[in-house]
Amino acid sequence: MTFGHAINRIVYYLSDIPLLWRTFFTYLRVYFFTPDNDLPAFAKPSTRKKSRDIDRIRNCVGLCFLMGMKTGLKNTCLIHSVVLCRLLNQHGFNASVVFAAKKNEENKMIGHCWVAVNNEEIDDDWHVIFNYP
Repeated sequence: MTFGHAINRIVYYLSDIPLLWRTFFTYLRVYFFTPDNDLPAFAKPSTRKKSRDIDRIRNCVGLCFLMGMKTGLKNTCLIHSVVLCRLLNQHGFNASVVFAAKKNEENKMIGHCWVAVNNEEIDDDWHVIFNYP
């Protein structure tokens, strides 16, 4: 990564400090203070704010998870999905957490979850178990 590219990335994230702080504190709240059985309910906030760029929200969530990994926190698809879904819903996007399962190469059942926006299509390899909300 060149010096100019690094400066551009820093400016990109710092151009929306409130979103970056909200993302960071939402991540910490989910990771440390929300019991596992309350995670799905946390993904659907009651308030909606002005819509923002969906890619900027995804990038801020990705940055927080990268920082978490660098500090030794174990990130899971569930925590990532809950944080992303909550922030997208807060900003007016119709987001939901998709829970799915499939068999891997060793014929063992594996589970995964991710965020779908506006009921986007789901890969045929996965069998959807539940969408929240």
